[in-house]
Amino acid sequence: MIEEISQIHVDSIRFPGRQLEMVLTSIAEGNTNGRLWRIAGADESALYLLWDQGNNVFYIAGDVDMTTVQATAALIQSEIRESAIQRGRVYFKVNTLSTALTAAIPDLFPQIHLHEMNKLFYRFEQTAAPRFSAAVDGVRYQRIDADFLAQATYENIDAVKAETAWMWASSAAFHAHGFGYVAVKEDTIVCWCTAEYVSERMCGIGIETVPEFQNKGIATATAAHFVDECLRRRIVPHWECDGQNVGSMRVAEKVGFSLHSEIVVWGGRLDR
Repeated sequence: MIEEISQIHVDSIRFPGRQLEMVLTSIAEGNTNGRLWRIAGADESALYLLWDQGNNVFYIAGDVDMTTVQATAALIQSEIRESAIQRGRVYFKVNTLSTALTAAIPDLFPQIHLHEMNKLFYRFEQTAAPRFSAAVDGVRYQRIDADFLAQATYENIDAVKAETAWMWASSAAFHAHGFGYVAVKEDTIVCWCTAEYVSERMCGIGIETVPEFQNKGIATATAAHFVDECLRRRIVPHWECDGQNVGSMRVAEKVGFSLHSEIVVWGGRLDR
């Protein structure tokens, strides 16, 4: 039997780890779109599927048997796959939270080619954010709020709005609980750093820099402003990046983040 849990609470299922706690808490508080299912198996066993719709990640935990695996695969291939593609979420990642579930991946995602990806999770554990100056004259840093997003004069403002629309459950949720910082050069936004998976105690980070302004210290300075805002709000920021993204790793470590965990996830496409 497949049961969707409509009222998601942090204790709905004990997904392990600080990063998963951050994701589940943000979904429970209505800041991130997500859905949670309980798939019943034999002898009171159950498998849990959490769909983080913000980053299109499937978290799978619980008991593995033929019944739960086949039912979960059917759910993904039918209802979830179609809904994700309609939302423009073609690329996905899957995090299986046990060795047995990892071994069941071919049965959970039949006919979908998956490749391994290393993910690094950092946590800011210091009491103050450092200060940095970019190697570009005339760059200023501004806080992202409702008034800032209402302005239409900046180049790349649409990209900032798209980032918040992609990750947040609604614009109202972002205006109520979200925040961020941008780096502006003249009338162009050259870097934006936005809060993701926000809850009362923690949040994630989304950051992007325009290619021609990369490797100039702008991302580091923007992230430092963002961290300072987190500390002002008494929120602990977390940083996630691919294990091959050396640039992102360097920025996180320069700002003062400490490596918290490293995991393997699998990535693929739902339209193939």
